[in-house]
Amino acid sequence: MATSFHLPVTAAQVSLSAKQLMYRLLHRDPKDRLGSREGANEIKRHPFCKGVNWPLVRCMVCDYGLPPSINNSIKEHWPTCSLK
Repeated sequence: MATSFHLPVTAAQVSLSAKQLMYRLLHRDPKDRLGSREGANEIKRHPFCKGVNWPLVRCMVCDYGLPPSINNSIKEHWPTCSLK
């Protein structure tokens, strides 16, 4: 990144753990970014993700609001994901 990442003032409604997650994921040094040491497991353990049932995330009902051609492509590649 060419410049530092700063949340806008209007982001006051974003929880502290969400802000920390964003900063850690966007850390300037790739070696210090969240997930750089232990991969996805490191991200999944972040306090923001507490309570997420990860095995069910893949199969959640998704409403992307995408054109039918893209929705059909998603269904083709991930048949277990049902789209609204």
